[in-house]
Order: sequence, then structure tokens, then C-alpha cells
Amino acid sequence: MQTNFIHTFITKLFIITQKIIPQHSLSRLMGTAANCEYIWFKNLFIRLFCKLYPINLAEAEFSAPQQFKNFNAFFTRRLKPNARPLPQSNHGILSPADGLLMDYGKVQNSQTFTIKGQKYTLEGLLAGYTQHNFNNSAFAVIYLAPYHYHRVHMPVTGTLSDMFHIPGKLFSVNPKITDTLPVFAQNERVMCLFDTDIGKISIILVGAMIVGSISTPWAGIVAPSSQRITQIHYGQHNRSTVKLSQGEEMGHFQMGSTVIMLIDNPNLKWKPPHNASKEILMGSLLADYPITTS
Repeated sequence: MQTNFIHTFITKLFIITQKIIPQHSLSRLMGTAANCEYIWFKNLFIRLFCKLYPINLAEAEFSAPQQFKNFNAFFTRRLKPNARPLPQSNHGILSPADGLLMDYGKVQNSQTFTIKGQKYTLEGLLAGYTQHNFNNSAFAVIYLAPYHYHRVHMPVTGTLSDMFHIPGKLFSVNPKITDTLPVFAQNERVMCLFDTDIGKISIILVGAMIVGSISTPWAGIVAPSSQRITQIHYGQHNRSTVKLSQGEEMGHFQMGSTVIMLIDNPNLKWKPPHNASKEILMGSLLADYPITTS
């Protein structure tokens, strides 16, 4: 009984702190520190981080602190070739990232769905973007803890049609917070819409406390100064066509955060043993879908 009280008190205190601290200023300050290239500082920063978290540098392209120019380079480290072999499936949905599979399922007819007990609406998550209707689509949510590999890859082959920057808060996406507040519809996020052979897919990169930035290979760091939603069309108006193959990198976080996928295909079949709150690796098979013949 006393233990539950203490846990509840600490959680509430954590949430209150999140609301009163200057989220963006703190994130910018940490971003400056993470980009510092002083050798003694960045090496110490990386070594301390590796002691705090179970970092597996053996699978990384570089395995020693001195090989990274700054902490951000370490945090967004690339993996060795074939560190994440892709399954031989021409009709599968792959995990876009290493992380914890927090939740998955189907958006209901009321256009609502629940993530870890918190109810979300499509309108709230997509910030009112209604050009494409994701009603009855499938969804999956993957939380990237600080120790995970932080690059995000394509679950299926697709062509980018639109990218949105949605300004917002920077609450922590630690499960203690996401279990209590609907932060995924409140935090800053970058939403990428892709046309694929199985329907429209939205990949949403959710920003968080101390996240230095969200970056994509085609646009670099996505951080418009405007506090309004910024939309960019691709494949028209002098914007190059961006087509990415399954497993190809489509973005990365410079600190831990969350990836949400909306897949406009109600016929997905989730593959066991991918239970919620279980560790998964980028490239592992999340779901498959029926092959249609004409």
C-alpha cells in the first residue's frame, strides 16, 4: 500500500515537473552539449552514457568513443552491414526501428484508438490533417529508449507524397508519462505520408524532452521556426520524387523518442510473438498482409 502511494506520488511529481520546466530551452541546451566536439568532454559523455545504459557498440559501425566526433554522432550511430538482416518476405510489414512495441491494433470506426490506456483520435494525432482518411487502418507504436539504435527505416517500399512538421510540446515519452498523458497528440512531431502497394502509410516521428532534432535523409534537420503546421509536397512544385525501399533509412532522432505507424490496410495479420511492451529489432517482421491476385 505504501509502495503504491510512493510510486503514484513520484509519477505525479514527474508529470508536474514536465509541465513547468522550459522544455524547448532545455532541449536546445542539451543539443548544444551533445554537439560539443571537445575531445575530453565528448569522450567522457559517451563513456558515462555507456555505463548508465546497456549500449551494444559491438554491432555499431564504430565501437570506441574516440571514433565519434561528438555525442550526437555516437547517439545516432550507424550499424555494421547486415547487423539487421531483413526477412525474405515480399508481403510483410517490418519494424521501422529498434525499441519497445508499446501497442498495436486497429483504428475503430469512431476514428479513435488506445495506446497504453490513453485514448487518441486521428484528428488529434494528425493535427487535423484530413486529406487522407486513416479510419479502419492498422497502427503500431514503438518507443525508442536511450540505449536503442536511433535510426528509423521503411517498413515497406514507398514513395513520399507529403511531409508535415507539427509544432508542440516536448514532454518525455517515458512510459511513466505516456501511460498518464496523451503526449503523442501534444508533442512536436514530423509526419511523413507514403504511397505504397498496400495503401497509404503515415510514419510519425514524435519529438520528446531533450530530443535535439528530428532529421530525414531528403530534408535534413526538420525544424521550421514557424509555430504553424508546415506541409511540403513531394514529386511536384520542383520537389524531387523520394522513393525509399523496404529497410532503407527514412529518418533519425538525436535523442530517444517514439515512432507511430498508421497503415491504411485493415487486413494486416500481426505476427506472434510480438506482444505489446516487448523488445523488437528494426527489420523484424511485425505483420503480413494477403497477396491479392487479379
